[in-house]
Amino acid sequence: MPLLNNFNYKQLTLNILFCSLGCLACYYLQIYFSLSNVLSSILVGLVASFIPKFDFFDSNKAIAAIYCGSFASMSGLNYFRDFWSIFTLGLIVGLNFTICSPYFRGIGGKLGTIAFISAVTFIFWRVL
Repeated sequence: MPLLNNFNYKQLTLNILFCSLGCLACYYLQIYFSLSNVLSSILVGLVASFIPKFDFFDSNKAIAAIYCGSFASMSGLNYFRDFWSIFTLGLIVGLNFTICSPYFRGIGGKLGTIAFISAVTFIFWRVL
C-alpha cells in the first residue's frame, strides 16, 4: 500500500470541509434567497476568492474546493432535499476532489468534472 503511506489526511479533511462549505453555501442561497443555481455558485466563488493566506492550509486549494462544492450543488434541488443530503454530497465531492485533483492538473474544467462525477454518484447512490 505505497499510496496510503504518502497520503495527506490533513488535506483530505480540509478538502471535505471546504467542499461541504461550498455545497452548503450554494444550497442555502438557492433555498433561502431564491437565487438561481448559477448566481448562487458565482456568489460563493466570489466570496471564497477573498480567503486570506494562512500557514495552516493552502488558500488556493481551499478556494478551488469551495468552488467545486458549489458546482456540485448546482444540480437540481429535487435531488437534495435536506441538510444531510447536501452534507453527504460535500463529503463525496471532497473525497473525489482529493483523489482526482493530482490527475487532472493542468486540465481545464476539472472542478466541473469532479462536481459532475460526485453529483451523479450521489444520485445513483440515492436511487439504489
